[in-house]
Amino acid sequence: MDIQKFFQSLTEPLTNRMIVKSIFGDPITAGDKTIIPVAKLSFGFGGGFGNKIKEEDDEGGGGGGGAVIPLGVVEVGPQATHFISIEAPHKIIGALAAGFFLGLVLARHHRH
Repeated sequence: MDIQKFFQSLTEPLTNRMIVKSIFGDPITAGDKTIIPVAKLSFGFGGGFGNKIKEEDDEGGGGGGGAVIPLGVVEVGPQATHFISIEAPHKIIGALAAGFFLGLVLARHHRH
């Protein structure tokens, strides 16, 4: 197997499946508005290729992964087009936790 075919066999299965449409579906039209999902796609790949000195067969190995993260939707209407963001739950939880701990620190400082 040559190096180009090796990396093609590594990347094609992921790149063919990881598209916004395959995760979230087609845009939805309701009345005079259309909702289009928006996502961030991230990929990572790695691999190696070579042969052993005394063997004739080439050897290789590799792997890859990806993630699809929803960002929001685009709402297309007759009057305007808007992007509506989806806040990540971990950001909201992180902000609440930071606020809670800041409140504890300020309360302790105020008491002394």
